[in-house]
Amino acid sequence: MALVPDFPLHVVVDLDHDPAGAWIGSIIIPELSVRGAQLTDIGVHDADVSFAIKGGLADPHAGPAKFQAQLGANGSMSGNFTQAGNSAAFSLKRTGSAQGERPAQGTAVASEV
Repeated sequence: MALVPDFPLHVVVDLDHDPAGAWIGSIIIPELSVRGAQLTDIGVHDADVSFAIKGGLADPHAGPAKFQAQLGANGSMSGNFTQAGNSAAFSLKRTGSAQGERPAQGTAVASEV
């Protein structure tokens, strides 16, 4: 849950590996009508985790929404969410396996098209 002053947000983050072993992820924030948004710039180094929401949130001019966190005991993660100079603390707890939506794969187009 991220706590924007007087406006708690419920956040669901799914992080996983693609078949090649690269990190992939998606995020759901119901209060902001964000569902299955792709995560980018995912970094996991020891207990440090960082990622951004592709395309930002409601205001595309505000820049990307970024999360920086530390892994804790029992699959917990806590840190700071930042966007457009604003910051809010968040904490998440692992509740199961990743269930995020994988990015859609493009279909090959015939050369004669």
